[in-house]
Amino acid sequence: DAPDYKYQIQLLNPSGQVAYATDTTNLVFPERKISKKVVRIPYPDIKLWELTGFPEIYTAQATLIRPDGLHRSSAKFGALTLNLDEKGFKVNNVRRKLKCISYLNADPNYGNASPSELVAMDLKLIKELGINAIRVAQGSATPDMLDLCDRMGLLVFTELPVFQVPDDILGDEDFINSATGQMEELIRRDRRFTCIAGWGIGSEINPPNSTNGRYYSALTDLIHRLDDRPVYAAIPFSKTFRAAPLDLVILELTKYSPYLDHELPSAID
Repeated sequence: DAPDYKYQIQLLNPSGQVAYATDTTNLVFPERKISKKVVRIPYPDIKLWELTGFPEIYTAQATLIRPDGLHRSSAKFGALTLNLDEKGFKVNNVRRKLKCISYLNADPNYGNASPSELVAMDLKLIKELGINAIRVAQGSATPDMLDLCDRMGLLVFTELPVFQVPDDILGDEDFINSATGQMEELIRRDRRFTCIAGWGIGSEINPPNSTNGRYYSALTDLIHRLDDRPVYAAIPFSKTFRAAPLDLVILELTKYSPYLDHELPSAID
């Protein structure tokens, strides 16, 4: 016989107090089998996660009651609705202008492995400048950084470390398989963070074309299956480009890109 399991879900408010709890419920599934249970918690008084100030962070706590004792798991989250249309982003159904900068974790002493304390100092300065969104350029944010951004009210665009990769390599099946595997791991690890505003698939790579199109479509399809936030790539500024199948394009204005095919405006020379 399958063992007797019970579970309870609790919602803790930002002060750590129990704001809502489900009844203790029987959970029956065969031994040594993976079972998925979706529980919806009605809580109309929840405060929305905002870009201003320091947003409210809640905790969902699941308790599994087994014959051998209690097992608990928890995750912090904010209540946010993020939408993208042809006019830009809506945050909690309000049109908001994102003031975004590119953040490169390149400390002279620690390289790209800066301690959380130094990253927190950077984020504090960024917030004081009036910035409300960060693109972690040419790499992905760490969970510690995302936790800080959740608590500070900073949206984050995080991406794979695919930088200036030529089209023939982007179109290579082994490269595509490696990139999709890394992206799936990244999303499954980080999609619980409220601050994530988009998933990037590359930086300073050519726009979609007949050679690299398989890379774009494979990564975009994967991300859309795993999460509902936008897919983007950072591509060099060009007079003409095709964005599909991306949801969002970041145009990089740099004279040093090897793919730049025309003169830049004099204002940025």
